[in-house]
Amino acid sequence: MSEVIANVPDGQVMADLDGAVQWAGANGGDLQKPAISGFCWGGCITRLYAAPILKAPVLGLYGEKDGGMPLDTIGKMNIALGDGSAAAEGAEFVVYPDAPHAFYADYRPSYRKEAAQDGWRSMLAWFRQHGVA
Repeated sequence: MSEVIANVPDGQVMADLDGAVQWAGANGGDLQKPAISGFCWGGCITRLYAAPILKAPVLGLYGEKDGGMPLDTIGKMNIALGDGSAAAEGAEFVVYPDAPHAFYADYRPSYRKEAAQDGWRSMLAWFRQHGVA
C-alpha cells in the first residue's frame, strides 16, 4: 500500500478530495461546514487540503513518540494559530503519552487501543461540537 501512496501526486489527491466535497454537496452535505479528517499520511493530506482555506477550528491528535511529528512542531502550530482566527479559537491539540506514529492503525504493531479509541471518540465529539457531524 505504501508504494501506491508514495506514487500518487498531491495534486491528484487534492482533486480527489475536491470531488468528494462536490459529491457531498450534491447529496445533502452542508458545503458551508465541510470537515476533513485523516490519520498518518491522511493527516498530512488533511493539513495540505485545509491550508489554503483554513478558517475553521483544528483538532490534532498526536502520539508523544511520533518521530515524524516532533512535539516542538505541535507547539509551533499553536503559535502559528495564535492570530485570533476561527482556526486559532477552535484549535485543540491532544498528545497521547507513549503513543508512536500510527497509533490508530490496528493492523500495525504501533497500534495503541486506548489512544485510538479515545482519539476516535474525541474526533466525533469535536465534529459535533463544531456542527459538522
